[in-house]
Amino acid sequence: MDEKTTFGGYSPKNFNDEYCGWTTVKNSIAKSLNVPAVKVTNSVGVDVSAKYLQKLGVKDIDDEQNLSLALGNINGGIDAMELTNGYVTLANGGKYQDLAFVSRIDNDFGTIYQRKEQQKQVFSEETAFLLTDALQEVGKS
Repeated sequence: MDEKTTFGGYSPKNFNDEYCGWTTVKNSIAKSLNVPAVKVTNSVGVDVSAKYLQKLGVKDIDDEQNLSLALGNINGGIDAMELTNGYVTLANGGKYQDLAFVSRIDNDFGTIYQRKEQQKQVFSEETAFLLTDALQEVGKS
């Protein structure tokens, strides 16, 4: 339910203070609705949400995080590499791997450098698919 809601004194608002009522997670993502995002974070817990961000390579997660984490309230924000890591994880079926600009170097004699692939499964393939599908709606709406 996308409606004005207060969480122990914290009252997130949607853009233009407009609310959609009953909606889906997919629609909430497509329309960038703040209240449903905070409700999900409230439901799963701030600690769990922060741990997922850390698994995605986001640094500087404050120990004093609160529900505004759902809206991007992270110390210093998320830099371009951290954001890219998150999107690449979704595109990679939920597997996280630190981004690198060089994965392999070859010369006439063969491979002189090969990056070792170390991936961690952060999301299930199904979750990665559903999130990607929902994010694609942003461009359609």
